[in-house]
Amino acid sequence: MNNKDFYLQVLGLMDVGLVLINKNYEVQLWNGWMEKLSGFEADEVIGHSIFDVFPEVSGSRIDKSINKALKHNCPSILSSKLTRINFPLFISSFRSNEKKRIEQSILIKPMDLSDNSRCAVISISDISSSKLREKALREQTTILNKVINQLKEKDRHFNAIFENNQQGILIFDGDGSVINSNPAAEVMLGYNNRRLKSLKIPALIDELPQYLFKKGNEDKLQSKLPLCNTSIEMAMLPESGKKFPVELNANVIPFDNAQNKYFVFFHDITEKKQTEIILYKMARNDSLTGLPNRSSFIEELDKTIQHYKRRNNILSLFFLDLDRFKYVNDRFGHDVGNHLLIEVAKRLKQCVRSTDTVARLSGDEFAILLHEQEKIEQAGMIAKNIILSISKPFLLDGAKIDIAASIGISCFPMDGEDAAVLLRNADLAMYQSKKEGEGRYTFYTEEINHLLQQRLKMETELNIALRDGEFVIHYQPQYDICSGKIWGAEALLRWQHPQKGLIFPNEFIPIAEECGVINTILDWVLENALVDAKTLLNNFGAEFKISINLSPRQFADTGLPQKIEKILKKENISPESLILDITEGHLLAEKDHIFALLNNLRSMGVHIAIDDFGSGYSSLSTLRKLPIDHLKIDKEFLTTDADPTKQKNLLSSIINLAHSLELTVIAEGVENKDQYDLLIQQHCDITQGFYTNQAVAIKEFCNLSASNNQSS
Repeated sequence: MNNKDFYLQVLGLMDVGLVLINKNYEVQLWNGWMEKLSGFEADEVIGHSIFDVFPEVSGSRIDKSINKALKHNCPSILSSKLTRINFPLFISSFRSNEKKRIEQSILIKPMDLSDNSRCAVISISDISSSKLREKALREQTTILNKVINQLKEKDRHFNAIFENNQQGILIFDGDGSVINSNPAAEVMLGYNNRRLKSLKIPALIDELPQYLFKKGNEDKLQSKLPLCNTSIEMAMLPESGKKFPVELNANVIPFDNAQNKYFVFFHDITEKKQTEIILYKMARNDSLTGLPNRSSFIEELDKTIQHYKRRNNILSLFFLDLDRFKYVNDRFGHDVGNHLLIEVAKRLKQCVRSTDTVARLSGDEFAILLHEQEKIEQAGMIAKNIILSISKPFLLDGAKIDIAASIGISCFPMDGEDAAVLLRNADLAMYQSKKEGEGRYTFYTEEINHLLQQRLKMETELNIALRDGEFVIHYQPQYDICSGKIWGAEALLRWQHPQKGLIFPNEFIPIAEECGVINTILDWVLENALVDAKTLLNNFGAEFKISINLSPRQFADTGLPQKIEKILKKENISPESLILDITEGHLLAEKDHIFALLNNLRSMGVHIAIDDFGSGYSSLSTLRKLPIDHLKIDKEFLTTDADPTKQKNLLSSIINLAHSLELTVIAEGVENKDQYDLLIQQHCDITQGFYTNQAVAIKEFCNLSASNNQSS
C-alpha cells in the first residue's frame, strides 16, 4: 500500500465532514461523511464552487471565514449553537422520514501547498448532543491536524504537518513497537526519535500493559484504546519517571494482508488538572485565609451532627464576629483589613485542637466547631482564650491594631438538632454579646429570643420602606477595556433609611427573605431597573447593557419570563439590552429547572451571565452546557494573596476558556491599577469596580455620558 492509499484509508475512518476549497472557492475534496449528510456525491460537487453547492452559505459568516482563510491566512471556529450558522446537512430520524439539520462545529483553516498556492480545509463535526459538543470542543484541533495530515499526498507535506503538530503523536504496530513519533511527543516524553523507536508502548503509556500486545489480543487492545473519535485521560511515562496526565485519542489503520497499525494523539493536561483542583479548593475554602468556607463548614456540621446523634456527645458551635473591623478597613484600607483576617485565622487555629474546625463564613465572621466535649464549661474556657488572644495587638504594615471578638455559642443537642438551627442560635447569641459590649461571649438561651423582636421591628420598617418608596437603585458603570467607553451598568439595590441612612442589601435582604417581602422587593427592583434602562439607553446608545441580579427566589417563579417580557414590551426595550445575572452557586441545585428557565429567557433574546464565577464548583463541563452569554469573574481571583504567577495563569485559563466558548468576560471588584493592568494583559473584555467608578444614582450616572464621550 503506498502513502496516498494509506492516508486515504485514514481519511475514510474519520467521523467528520471534510471539504477542501481552492483559491477559486472550488471544491477539491468531498469525503463520505459529507456525501451521507448533504445528499451530494463527490462527483457532483468536485470542481464546482462551494456557493453553487450551498447557495445559502454565500454572504454568511461561513463565507467570510473561508475568505479569511484564503486571503488572510486566518483560521476560524464557528459553532451553530452559538452563531446559528451552519451548512445544510441533515440526518434522518429513525422514527420517521423527517430530516433534521444537525448542530455543527465548523473549523476553517488555511493550508499552503507545495506550489505556493493556498487552499482552505473545512472540518465539520456533529455537535447535536451535549456529549458530542463537548467532544468536538475538546478535540477539534486534534481532528483538524489529523485531517490535514491525511490530505497530504506526498511525504514532504505530511512530514511538515507531523513535525509541527503541537499534539504528541505516536505510531505503533500490533506488537506495541513504536514506528514513529513527532517532535512534540519527544519533548513531552524526554526521548529522542531513535530512542522512542527502540521502545514499546507499554513503556510509554501506563494503562497499556504488555500482555495486550500478544498475538490474539487485538480485541483486548482495541477495547483499551479510545477509538472512534473518543478521548480519555491516561498517564504517560516519560524518561524522567514522573508520570503526567494526558488526554488521548487513537485510531486503528487496518491492512488487508499485514498487521494493523495504530496511532495516538495526546496532549499534556497537567495545567488543566491543576486548575480544576484550584477551582475545587476555592469552592471549598476561603481564598484569603485558607479556612473552610461557609458551604463546606455547614456540610461538615451536618455530618458531625448525624454522627453525634448516635453517640450522645456534646457539640459546641461558636459564631464569632470581629469588633471594630469596619473601622480598620476604613482607616487602614482593605489590604490591611485582609492581612488582619489572615492573622486572626492563625490565632483562632492556635486556640483550638487540631481535631476542631475553624471556618470563615463571610467578611469578618468566623465559625468554630468543637468536637468531643465532656462538659459545656469547656466551651466557655476556649471562648475566653479566643477573646484574650484576639484582644492582643496586631502589628501589621507598621501599624498597631487593636480589635476584639464577640462570640455566640450554641450546643448540640440542647440548642438545636440541625445545622441551620444551631448556626442561627449561635448567631443570635453573638448579637447579644455585641449588645453587652466588645470582647464577650454568650451562650444561647431562650431569653435571647428577644432579639427576634428587633428583627420584627426591621420587618415593620421594611414594609414601611416599600410603602413610602425608601428603596433606590444605584448603578455601577461597566467599562469596555479596549475602548475605555461605558459598556453597561449593573443595577444595585439600596435602602435609603430616614434615620440610618443608606443601607446595603446584605443587612436587610436576609430579614426580607424571612418575613416574606423579598419577592415584592425583587419585583420592584426588576421593574424599576427596566424603567431606568430606557433612560440609560437614550443616554448611552442602543448597544448599552443593563445587568440585573436574579435571586433563587425569582428562579422559583415559573412566570418570571412572562413578567420580564411584559415589562420590556411596556417600556419598548429590546431584550438584547438586558443581562440577567445568576450566581454560579445557584446552578448546583435544581439544575433541570434552572436550565429550562435560562433557555426560556434566552429564547426571548435576553442575555444570561454567570456571576461570581469561581465561588462555586459548577465544573468546566457545566459551562459548556449552559445557555449563557457572559461570564463574570469573582473578585477573589483578583484579591487573593496566592503566588502572582499562579494567579495570572489561573486568570488566563479562565478568560481563555470563556473566550473559547465565545463568552464575554466581565471582571468585578477591580479596586486598583495593578488589577486593571493585569486584566488588560489577559485580554479581559469588561471591568467594573471602585477603580473605575463606584455605584451611583441614575441621575449622576447619566452625567457620566458627557465625560465618557469626551474621553473616547
